[in-house]
Amino acid sequence: MRSDLRLAVAAAALLLVAAAPETSVTLPFAPPTGVPIRYDCTTVRNLGGRPLTMASTHELQFAGAGDKRSVRWTVKSLAVSGDEPVRELLQATGSVVVGQPVDIALTPDGAAGAITNEAALRAHVRAATPAVKAAFVPMFAPAPETTRIALQALLDGELAALDPQTPEEFAASWLEVVEPLLGGEAPLVPGVVVEADVEAQAPIGGGALRYKLRYGLRDYVPGKSAQVFHDLTADPEDVQRYAAEMVAQMFPDAAPGQNEATATRAILSQMTSATQITSDISLPTGLRTRFSTATTTELPGRPKRIESRECRLVSTKVL
Repeated sequence: MRSDLRLAVAAAALLLVAAAPETSVTLPFAPPTGVPIRYDCTTVRNLGGRPLTMASTHELQFAGAGDKRSVRWTVKSLAVSGDEPVRELLQATGSVVVGQPVDIALTPDGAAGAITNEAALRAHVRAATPAVKAAFVPMFAPAPETTRIALQALLDGELAALDPQTPEEFAASWLEVVEPLLGGEAPLVPGVVVEADVEAQAPIGGGALRYKLRYGLRDYVPGKSAQVFHDLTADPEDVQRYAAEMVAQMFPDAAPGQNEATATRAILSQMTSATQITSDISLPTGLRTRFSTATTTELPGRPKRIESRECRLVSTKVL
C-alpha cells in the first residue's frame, strides 16, 4: 500500500507546496552508514477470524550517499504464535526469508528502488520450497477435505508471495515489510493536511478499492523530530461497486434475486474499513524510531477485524 500512497501523496503535495513554497518542509534522510540498525516488529494478522501474532527482528545496514545509497535488509528472527496448524504453516513459510540479506538500491531521498540480488533470493526460495511443502503433507492428509484444501491454498499462497512471476510483483511483495522503515516522504507543510484519492488492496477479497486519504506532518521540531501520518477510509460509493464485483465472482451463475447472492451483497456493501499509519522520525538522520499501522474492518453481524503492525527502533546509539 505504501507505494500507492507515495504516488498519490506526491501528486497532491506538489500542488500544496506550489501554493506555499516558503513554508514547505522536505524531511532529510541521512542514516549512518556501515552500522547495523535493528528494529523489533510485532504484526497481527487475521486468518479465518482467528488472530495470529508474529514477532520479528530486522536489521538494516546503509551504504553510500546520494544517488549511490543502498541498504542491506535482513530478517534476523521470526516467531509466530496462534492456533495450529496455521501457526506452524506461517512459521515455516516465514522462516524461508530469515537470515537472507536483501540488497536494495535507494533513491536520493531514501525511498526503496530496485532489489539488486533478486536472482539469488529467487534461487533460495525455490530451493527451500520443496522441503517446506513436503513437511506439511502428513499434516494435511488426515484433515477433512475442506480444511485440507484451505490449508493447501494458504501454504501455496504464502510461498507464491515469495516468488512472484514478474520483477515488479517480486519487488512489491518483498519490499512491503521494509519500505515503511525507509525514507521518501514528499515535501509537506507542517500542520496542513493533504487530501487525495488512492487505490489500494481491499481488506476482504484482495481486489482494488478506492480510499480517501488524509496525510500530513505534525509535531515538527526542526533538527529534532517529526511525525508523518496517513489516515485512509474506504470510499462508501466504491464499496458498493466492489461488493457487486465480489458477488459476481462468488456467484457467477446466480439468477437475479438469488437469496444467498443478494444477502452476501447486502453485507459486503455495508463494509467499512479504515487504516491509521504513523511514523515517528528522528532528525536529522531521518530514521524511523517507531512505525505503526492498524486497519479496522467491520461487516454487519460480524466481529470487528483488526490487523496491525508496529516496529520500534532498538539501536538508539545511531540517532
